[in-house]
Amino acid sequence: MPESTASITSENTAQILPESTAQTRASAEAAGLPDGRNGMDDKNAGSIKNDGNGNNDGNVKNGKKRRKLIGLLAAAAVLIAAAVGIGIYNAPSNRMNRALDLGARYLEEQNYEQALVEFDKVIAIDPMNVDAYLGKAEAYEGMGDTEQLLAVLQTGYEQTRDSQIKTELTDTYLEQASGYEQSADYESALTVYDKLQELDGEDQKIQDSLSSLLLKQASDYVSNGDYDKAFEVYDRLLELNGDAPEVQKALGDLLNDYLRQLIDKGNYDEAKSLIEKYQDKEKDVDFQAYLDEIEEIERIEAENKEFLQKVFDLMAAQDYRALCELCKVYDYDPAYETVFVTRFVERMEQDSLVYVPENNVDQTGKGAGIYRYYEENTMYYYFYYGDMINGSREGEGSSFFMINFSYISYIDGMKNRYGYYVDYNYAVSQQVKSYGGSMLSVPDSLVSYFVFTGHWENDAPNGEGTLERNITFIDNIRPAYQDAICSGNLVDGLWDGPVIKKVFDNDFNYTFDLSFTAVRGAVQEDVTEEFKDLGFQLYLKEGAKIYAFDLYPDGLRSLYSWIDEDGLAGIFGFGKTG
Repeated sequence: MPESTASITSENTAQILPESTAQTRASAEAAGLPDGRNGMDDKNAGSIKNDGNGNNDGNVKNGKKRRKLIGLLAAAAVLIAAAVGIGIYNAPSNRMNRALDLGARYLEEQNYEQALVEFDKVIAIDPMNVDAYLGKAEAYEGMGDTEQLLAVLQTGYEQTRDSQIKTELTDTYLEQASGYEQSADYESALTVYDKLQELDGEDQKIQDSLSSLLLKQASDYVSNGDYDKAFEVYDRLLELNGDAPEVQKALGDLLNDYLRQLIDKGNYDEAKSLIEKYQDKEKDVDFQAYLDEIEEIERIEAENKEFLQKVFDLMAAQDYRALCELCKVYDYDPAYETVFVTRFVERMEQDSLVYVPENNVDQTGKGAGIYRYYEENTMYYYFYYGDMINGSREGEGSSFFMINFSYISYIDGMKNRYGYYVDYNYAVSQQVKSYGGSMLSVPDSLVSYFVFTGHWENDAPNGEGTLERNITFIDNIRPAYQDAICSGNLVDGLWDGPVIKKVFDNDFNYTFDLSFTAVRGAVQEDVTEEFKDLGFQLYLKEGAKIYAFDLYPDGLRSLYSWIDEDGLAGIFGFGKTG
């Protein structure tokens, strides 16, 4: 028997015993038994009197024995009843119910610490008690301790597998994940969703909430330009909810945007790998159109590379006659309809195309390029060979420009068939009525090309440089007809300062001096009126001026340089070449 039960006294029994025990005590008192026991106290226990004759009274003796026995039995009954009452009071179920009631009362009073004590008592008695776990969870929620709240619900669910605890646990996790999501702490939110999926990976509510979170995370990665991370998120989305319309649309938009970027940057292998990965997973993207586009671009780039490699080799060897042949063939020969310079230049997406054989990715080193420019709405092009840094011409380099032309007859009206009239002019005296004399019947017999060599900075000629011009017979049998050379300082491709210009006529073995001065391309001299006074016939545009001339030894002809009104003298592609 517990120590507390052995020490119970008559004065406090009625306070702690059940109602049946108190009634037993009252019946004993009604029978005249003090304190509800057998009527014998310590004083009367040995005081049985005799009959005065020395003999005991048997009836009295027997009666007293019976009363003593009855008293002992009654006392035993009282003690048994008390013990039974105490046992009932302390039964586990009664203690558990009292603890639950106290815990609920403490929750109402917001005495969360005491509530936890009571609910722990319940769990100690019955680890499967759902109400105790829910009560502890409510106490921790009141205390603002989310981690302990989740821990209690997790333990409760593991112990009981109760659906109500599972619902509370799911909702609490979702609320926690939502808080992380609102603060854009996606990694913490995803950690919570990992726990939710362990809890119930098939719960549609969890899947929908997770999909929404992942779409936001992917969008943030795209906004920050981190496409690799964005695609990692979409890979998870495809596994989770790949057929969802919102997932397909968002992924399709990303693929269209990123594939376009890759193709525009020339990252064709990466684009093809991306197409291969997603072409069976994403339904809203026309992957075949991208593949067709890449195939066409790669075909064109192969042609471009082949052509620019030829330019690179010929420029490196300074084989300018071969470059003339290359340009003429590619421009006019029907056998080269698939690849020729004019179409090559026209299809360029930008005004330059650069090729550096040793490092074309960074486009740094010795390279070649083709450059497009316009004068009076007419397209021209020239080549460059030399030092390059990131595709910009920096260091020492040379450029090449060619024009095909034929002489024009002013006697029989024959017209030139190709090209443009070059930037040197013969002034014809009144006695001489044609250009070129006996060559009138030989169209396309001459070709003129220019070569500039000098220092380049900021993708333009800056510093000292020399411009050479050569007019030669294209049949490569006769020697050059005429050469010219200009040298001086340049600023952004325009002559700046004194410019020495010499022209050599090999037929007459004569050198002409056409030197001039310019300030950032603006020619300072004007000898137009002086030239007119010599009586030569002029074919100049309105407003144009002659800034240098020299006569042939016979005095009947002259060679002169002219420029348009407001024109600037410089290197082809930057100013007027003259």
